[in-house]
Amino acid sequence: MTAHSTNEAVMTMRRTDIPNLVAGCRSTSVGKRLYNTLVALETKTDAITTETASAGAKVELPEATANGTDKVIFQAPASLGADRTITIPDADVDLTEVAANTLKTAMLTREVAASGGKIDLLEGTDNGTDKVTLQAPAALTADRTITIPDADVDLTEIGVNSTHTAGDGSDHGDVAANTTLTAMLTREVAASGGKIELLEGTDNGTDKVVFQAPATLGADRTITIPDADVDLTYLDQDVGIGSSPSLAKVLVTDTAGAAVGTVVAEEQGTAGRKVVLTFTDETVAVLDNPATVGYLGLKIFDLPEGLIFFVASSADLVITKDSAGVDDDWNGDFGVGTITAAGSTPLAGAEQDLIPTTATPQATAGATSAKGASTDTEAGVIHDGTTTAKDVYLNILVDDGDQDVTTTPCNFILNGTITLCYMQCGDF
Repeated sequence: MTAHSTNEAVMTMRRTDIPNLVAGCRSTSVGKRLYNTLVALETKTDAITTETASAGAKVELPEATANGTDKVIFQAPASLGADRTITIPDADVDLTEVAANTLKTAMLTREVAASGGKIDLLEGTDNGTDKVTLQAPAALTADRTITIPDADVDLTEIGVNSTHTAGDGSDHGDVAANTTLTAMLTREVAASGGKIELLEGTDNGTDKVVFQAPATLGADRTITIPDADVDLTYLDQDVGIGSSPSLAKVLVTDTAGAAVGTVVAEEQGTAGRKVVLTFTDETVAVLDNPATVGYLGLKIFDLPEGLIFFVASSADLVITKDSAGVDDDWNGDFGVGTITAAGSTPLAGAEQDLIPTTATPQATAGATSAKGASTDTEAGVIHDGTTTAKDVYLNILVDDGDQDVTTTPCNFILNGTITLCYMQCGDF
């Protein structure tokens, strides 16, 4: 102890000296008070813990003694790359909301092995806990930047399943005001493929052209755009199968619902058109006109409305039966016409006005071919589809003695091609 004046003294000692000092002070009341004070001082020194080999230094601030022994701990990490500073603002700081509102603890989420970092922005607390999430993809090939324009941007009109580039109202239009943009690009969902919608002029209504991927694809498909203007207006809405104007579905589907036929080639010159229809395991039921004939009629194409100058057609098919309802060595005929087979024999009139009725070779093991072409009778004929567009049918007959599909139903399985060549000569 060092004396500085008559009223002041300064005592310097090590913490380890405290037990030795108080040992001789317990016998007097003054000594006891000094002892208790020094013991308390020794306890308080535990509030600051110096660093060790495996842990950083820490400061512990206990709660009120009446409430327990829990404490707030400020601790340095075990390893730092440089000095770090926590700056306290010149104002009161209340951190109670951070602990109480657990939703805030996840507003900013660091990246992990399988997903990118994200920011969650929650809706008003009166309305629930739904949130808008901005998240980086799990994998990026380079840094990506989202640039916010120097203007207010309202994305409320875009919709949940849409993706747009948010403009500033001058380069890309007003996203909020133009509600027709709400579904221009729609992501795929469980039951349908992604799609792009291009709307007509706003003065004319809200009809649109839709490009959509099918719900199921067997492989990646590519639509190649030529380096030239392409005008598809000649593919009017009467081209296709039944109510569908899509050339990608020229043939009907089998009983399982899988597409089995498609247009594999279409060529358009200055006036004429050539369409090649491909059949791939197309399954069609054989019908029975008892004591007369077995037959089927399959619509394979819708010609456009108007005057149709028919150039010619050819067929190269394999027909295979799939049950005992038709004999293994059956005989029959086929033709291509503008009306379906009616169940009479032979094929006649418009049942065979594109490819005339032609005998099929006697089948072997239930299979035969159907090969034929237009003759001078069918070629060069003008078909009037100005009031009602003409359809194209593949018609097949089975000799009555070679079938009993009433007792045992039977299908024909078709493979091969039919080629149609014609000109559309206007409409009135």
